[in-house]
Amino acid sequence: MPLTREAYEFKVDRRDFLNELKTPEKRRRAYAIADHYWFVVPEKLVTASEEPSECGLMWGSRDETRPTLMKMQPISIPI
Repeated sequence: MPLTREAYEFKVDRRDFLNELKTPEKRRRAYAIADHYWFVVPEKLVTASEEPSECGLMWGSRDETRPTLMKMQPISIPI
């Protein structure tokens, strides 16, 4: 299995996430070095339909040892 590079953007509140959506050029820097880009947010803070199409989404919870995958990121990231 080939190695992949993953980029994770952790957002802890809704305003932080919405501000991130306003600056997609910031994510483009990560796309240049990563194969996949994920937002990791507290459970139910963001829905999969709010997530940019080129990004994946994971929900984190204090009660779980690993995040829940909510939306898979596409195979190739647009540059």
